[in-house]
Amino acid sequence: MIDFPPDIAARMKQGAIELCQIQFINIELVRKQSGAQWHTLKKKIFDIGAFFIEKRVNGQDVVLRCADGFIVIFADANPPPPVERAQSLSIEMNQFFIGEDAFRALSVRCNHMKLEPRELAAFLAGQGAEIEDKPDARPPVPAKPHPIELDPLANAEVIFEPVWDRRREVVTTNMALARGVHPHTGNALRGRDLCHGDNRRQSNARYDCRVLDGTIAELEAMRAAKRPSAFSVPIHLQTICRRETRMEYFERLQNLPEPDRRLLFFYIDGIETGTPISQIEDAFGTLRQLGGGVMAVLGFGNADLTPFRDVDLRLVGWACPNGRADLSPSQFEGVKRLARLAEERRIQTFMTQVSTPRMFEQCLEAEIAFLTGSVIGGSLTGASSPHVLSQQDILPETDDVYEI
Repeated sequence: MIDFPPDIAARMKQGAIELCQIQFINIELVRKQSGAQWHTLKKKIFDIGAFFIEKRVNGQDVVLRCADGFIVIFADANPPPPVERAQSLSIEMNQFFIGEDAFRALSVRCNHMKLEPRELAAFLAGQGAEIEDKPDARPPVPAKPHPIELDPLANAEVIFEPVWDRRREVVTTNMALARGVHPHTGNALRGRDLCHGDNRRQSNARYDCRVLDGTIAELEAMRAAKRPSAFSVPIHLQTICRRETRMEYFERLQNLPEPDRRLLFFYIDGIETGTPISQIEDAFGTLRQLGGGVMAVLGFGNADLTPFRDVDLRLVGWACPNGRADLSPSQFEGVKRLARLAEERRIQTFMTQVSTPRMFEQCLEAEIAFLTGSVIGGSLTGASSPHVLSQQDILPETDDVYEI
């Protein structure tokens, strides 16, 4: 028997209750088509469904999970009316799922219902409904204050570095990141160096959302100007593996049309030696449904590709060491080893922070496929459209000055 909150229990004694039945249609067909991947895919379907619902209910509404979807029991009939809320859920969830290959057969139907207490009890029993765990229902933990003047992310700007394709000698996409200033020292910071403080996980998640927001704004501006563009955006492994931060990240993607989401390529960092393979598989499987592809940024020197045996990994790469004119002999051998191992797996490679002509030449010799860094074009506040950029164009126009 379901233990309803007092407000809804009292209303059930007084008369009819309004609810919304959210059904995933053709879910059995999706199960048959997905085969061994079904359990992972099913979790994603229900996680995404729970995310949409949680954003549109209040703390008194009750969310029940069923075999083929959810049931939302509304605590009141305040505007917008429950029937309109149900229709809105149906439209938005269908827009999200449409166009995704894994969800091609899936659709969402939301039915508004008004049942008397006896009818409601029988209906819920027939659906096998259970209370859906809502993190927002738990008492919030007071956040430790972060004064804006001490937070380098507060005033960080999103920047874009052109990504150069060695084989075609063209700039293809833009690598998105952020830069700012240390609040105490005034030193320039970029990338994950902006994430500091007691709660590093939360800082990483805020960084990911900040860069994604800036990238989406730039994508929309480029589209309005009728200029083609594509982007590689960062996301930390912890951000995608933790439910709360994953859902916050999803919220920013949900309003993007599917063709625009295909212009976003996710590069996952924070993958360390010993990271559970289940986390890696879940992160790559989830993000593959939401964008144009997924790549892995490993710590410099880590060439172990075995954790990616069962994931759809498009690219793998490292960030070149900061403040060096070139790679040492041992570092260079490590880069070549990564390239060899990736080629065996038919995975393409990339290097970021390529900052000098000599480092650029070493990456070419190692046959790294994609390069970014100040030697390619530096950091820009606006994105680049695809354009030809030959090797001869790059080298004469660079010097040995490293750009922070």
